[in-house]
Amino acid sequence: MPILYMPLMHIFVPRLPKASMEEKLRYLSSWVDSHLNDSEHILKKPVLFSEVGYLQHVDGNSTVDRDILLRVVYDKIYDSARKLQAGGGALIWQLMVEGTHMYHDDFSLVARDHPSTYKLITEQSCRLQMLYKNDRDPDWQCPIQP
Repeated sequence: MPILYMPLMHIFVPRLPKASMEEKLRYLSSWVDSHLNDSEHILKKPVLFSEVGYLQHVDGNSTVDRDILLRVVYDKIYDSARKLQAGGGALIWQLMVEGTHMYHDDFSLVARDHPSTYKLITEQSCRLQMLYKNDRDPDWQCPIQP
């Protein structure tokens, strides 16, 4: 497809309200695999998962669940990128900063308020940066060891 530069995918797994966590993980894993495969073999383009989100619940499990699901997405993208395949990256929906609460939705998170999620984001950034690190950026160092 010469006109398509990069396919963008959106992932909002909690839209499966009655599914168990195991079912959500299976669905997500299969969904990411199929989009990576299609991008690699059919479109022959890198794919960016441009909106990865997890609904914030009041039950207290949302951070743990979000981190588990985000780890699945990140690991699959990293594995694909490491093999020089279609995995390009993932962006959190919606990553906010302090003082922007008026713009939040049910998927929003402030990284500082969710240290485990922030650590996952940082680790993924470091892993991908290390894959593509070159001599043009000799002073760059990952703030944490992945």
